[in-house]
Amino acid sequence: MKQSTTNEHFTAEGDPAVEQAIADMLRRLADDVRRLANADRIALYLGGGYGRGEGGVLVTENGQHLPYNDLDFFVFSKGLSATKRKAFDAELAAIAPKYEKESSVSVDFAPAKPIEKLVKERHTLMYQELLYSHRLVCGPDLLATVECPDAHELPILEALRLLVNRGMGLLFAAQQLADAPKDDDGHVTDGKVIDFAVRNLHKAALGAGDALLIAQKRYDYNLERRRQIILYDAHANGIYKEVGPSYQAARDFKVLPGTSRMDPQEQLPAYIGLWLNAARNFVAITTDRSAAVLETTQQLSACIYKHPAFIGRSPLVNAIRWFVKTKNAKPLHLLFKNPTVRLFSCLHETLYNIQRNLDNNQPLPQAIGKMDSHKQELTRLWNFFN
Repeated sequence: MKQSTTNEHFTAEGDPAVEQAIADMLRRLADDVRRLANADRIALYLGGGYGRGEGGVLVTENGQHLPYNDLDFFVFSKGLSATKRKAFDAELAAIAPKYEKESSVSVDFAPAKPIEKLVKERHTLMYQELLYSHRLVCGPDLLATVECPDAHELPILEALRLLVNRGMGLLFAAQQLADAPKDDDGHVTDGKVIDFAVRNLHKAALGAGDALLIAQKRYDYNLERRRQIILYDAHANGIYKEVGPSYQAARDFKVLPGTSRMDPQEQLPAYIGLWLNAARNFVAITTDRSAAVLETTQQLSACIYKHPAFIGRSPLVNAIRWFVKTKNAKPLHLLFKNPTVRLFSCLHETLYNIQRNLDNNQPLPQAIGKMDSHKQELTRLWNFFN
């Protein structure tokens, strides 16, 4: 265990222009927040990439240096009722557009959470990374006394959740690429779709490597140290041999996104394959099985549905969560399984089929298909349980 810490920088490169812009924005934001009712009982933190000092810098064609990643803020309270927290959330949401216009990136305020609840939920990767490194914007430092758990002890279901989230990003990217307008040569012409796809392909590579590190109990909260572990093992011909180059490229994109020259339409099959291989190796490590017998969705599902690491709190809690969220108890034989495991199984089947279609040289729109009822249901469930 370690005490939570404040990071000294916002960007991985220590870019002076972006460092100054974010620092100035946070000072103005702090002044605005202090004027809100009950601000003295609220602590506002900058988390995410910029809170950990790993944020990216976009260098535009005319030489401007700008933030690229979302600005993710976390709000904690002490001694504040649910009604007052909700009112505070609404006031924060009202000032978010002002800072989004100023920074040109998304500004996201998480709902205010009692600090006591964080102590109970600090097993999640999101909150552990926040505890590892953050920036206090205003208010009392409520995280100062909350210990950050050892990264090596992250629950395996957190790694599975990470894999699912990054796999869904791949699916969304594939769908947008398939549906986007194209030129006579079949190349996507919508710049926003291309940017979205590039970001999500790179995030899938990071997620694949990070999930494997968690499964091996070698995860580190620091991105640079994770990169070093993966590249060292890649040279040793371990399970990171395929992941290593893509992880390095994703790290470079995260730091300086404008340097990426990826053609996401061309690279999509490789990144779906990378995710599928990482999923297979992840399950093999966790369940002590051979990756060679974990190729299909049926093989993977049969393995993880039976393994205690993938149960969660209890089968009964799994069933209650699923029924409350979906209002559907069928199929009964899956009702007591962990929702994240069920999502993983459905997502794997979807990406596996897309990869098979692409391997058979089907054009991208035909290989991916429309956003049919199956994908819509998968997206709906992901919104419930991610």
